[in-house]
Amino acid sequence: MGLVATMAALVLGLLVASTKGAYDTQKGEVSQMAAKIVFLDRVLANYGSETAKTRELLRGSVGSAMDRMWPDKKSSQTAQLDPSVSSGEAFFNSIQNLSPQNDVQRSLSLKPCRSLPISVKCAGCCSSRRKRPYPFPC
Repeated sequence: MGLVATMAALVLGLLVASTKGAYDTQKGEVSQMAAKIVFLDRVLANYGSETAKTRELLRGSVGSAMDRMWPDKKSSQTAQLDPSVSSGEAFFNSIQNLSPQNDVQRSLSLKPCRSLPISVKCAGCCSSRRKRPYPFPC
């Protein structure tokens, strides 16, 4: 009986450790993504007033992504996703349409996409083959 209890305790301990590790990893990734989004918003704010629409699109994209990841438990309604329109694509197109007018804007031109998580960068801006005003690194 002692062996069974010891084995059960060992298995339960490993299960708890594995779950905590997975939670800590996801918590770190969410925190890092949030910091990068805030940094991107600050870069766009420093770029100038012409990025106001781009910043609104960023906020909308982040809000819709949050609703898809963590739907509101109070509402029984699921998120309505329109596959033909992507707020993320509109955001990246808005960034691509920016053209630097001075040295400060030129120095900031590479930073917005560098601050995004790599999965978002490669899925959004690096998948298109058309010529972009900024070289977005992946």
